[in-house]
Amino acid sequence: SEKLHSQFEKQALLCQKASAAAALNRLPASAFMAGLDTNPAIMQFTRHTVVASGHHRNQGAMADVIRTFVGSQDEAARIIDARNIRYLVTCEGSFELALYQHKAPKGFLAQLRRGDVPQWLNRQADIGPFQIYEVQRAALPKGMRQ
Repeated sequence: SEKLHSQFEKQALLCQKASAAAALNRLPASAFMAGLDTNPAIMQFTRHTVVASGHHRNQGAMADVIRTFVGSQDEAARIIDARNIRYLVTCEGSFELALYQHKAPKGFLAQLRRGDVPQWLNRQADIGPFQIYEVQRAALPKGMRQ
């Protein structure tokens, strides 16, 4: 419906807003795993690094972002470990993440949004529109450690 669309659009804009991204500077400078649509603002307005954004030509990195959210928990853990990610960051209004959740209802993002958070992630306080999960490297599945 039109009302739902308008509400979603407002939330989506918050996910890409400069001031919202800048608030992520409250976290120590770290490597983030976040959606391709929010990463340009994170790169521009914070000191954090991201795996990829939608304008990159690094197809491998872009594929890792997508696989993290739509793949299994084990696949997400492998990618997060290999890329030395400290924070997984989601945004409720992200159209990209909504699409991943819709296309992969059993994927890692859908699992997180159902409240099924693995032991190797610690949910932190939200920062603006962002949901923050800190990676507990020592708790990552042992068979995946590189």
